[in-house]
Amino acid sequence: MLLAESVIETTAPTQLISMQLVGNDRPGIVRDITRLLAGQGVNVEHLITDVPLRP
Repeated sequence: MLLAESVIETTAPTQLISMQLVGNDRPGIVRDITRLLAGQGVNVEHLITDVPLRP
């Protein structure tokens, strides 16, 4: 006997946003921010980080 089940997933509409965060660099800052976003159901698809040199 072969049983098959059809599953149709319904997902919330996708909303693309762009964020720019500025703050003091420290170990774990990216991990902390992405953990906070993930806790809100946000997926990070593209990330650029930069630490400018001080004059």
